[in-house]
Amino acid sequence: MTQKAWGFLLACPVLAGCVTLPPAAPPKPQPAAPAASAPVLIGTPVSQVVTPQLQALMDGLTEGQALLRFTIQADGSVHSPRLEFFNLSPSDSAVVLAAIRQWRFKPAIDGHHAVERDFIYPLFFGPDAAQDRTRFFCHHQHDVYAPDSTCKIVSVGQWRIYRMNPVYPLALLSNHLAGSVTLTFNVGPKGQVLHPRVVKAAPPGLFDASALAAVKQWYFEPLDGKSAHDPPQHVTVTVKFTPPAMSGTRR
Repeated sequence: MTQKAWGFLLACPVLAGCVTLPPAAPPKPQPAAPAASAPVLIGTPVSQVVTPQLQALMDGLTEGQALLRFTIQADGSVHSPRLEFFNLSPSDSAVVLAAIRQWRFKPAIDGHHAVERDFIYPLFFGPDAAQDRTRFFCHHQHDVYAPDSTCKIVSVGQWRIYRMNPVYPLALLSNHLAGSVTLTFNVGPKGQVLHPRVVKAAPPGLFDASALAAVKQWYFEPLDGKSAHDPPQHVTVTVKFTPPAMSGTRR
């Protein structure tokens, strides 16, 4: 994952030159400079259409990245997508652009109204795509517009864990239920989560899907740089859920 490249794209300064003019009459008062434009944030999808061609690209053996920029309309639709940074072939780039046009994102809100606004969004491809995506969003979570989830980076033992927090199920919001899910899985040689499964849940079945979806995105980065050659390690964790009405945030 080329973190330097992503960081450069997210915070690229614009420099302007100056010209020295010959002496002249005192200038007239100038109006105040307009306020700087709002930064371009990372969009939050609400509907992702993964075409068979895009799925094949995501599941392929070739590592790839793409940073897209587009305008999100007030209805959440994508307008004028373009690739700002990518290392894909022209045909694969066309696949990405065709798919992203079918996605829907959270629109920007100005006061009480949805408005048009430019956003960016990264896509990752290949065997390490899940780990790359998690690491990117953890490092740039403060640049995400209205995120559904948050990330916490913690160091435990020999690991630096990039831990995506689960999304509280929307269908349960009116029930104000708290719960927990205990899962077990292996940590693979590249720090990925392998074969996660639920071993205990309270209440049963209500939070399982959300807990699994979050844990599948976790990434275990070895602190010593050597664990990639170690046998898979077995991990058991408990993920807790608190309704937003009780906590003010999703966990």
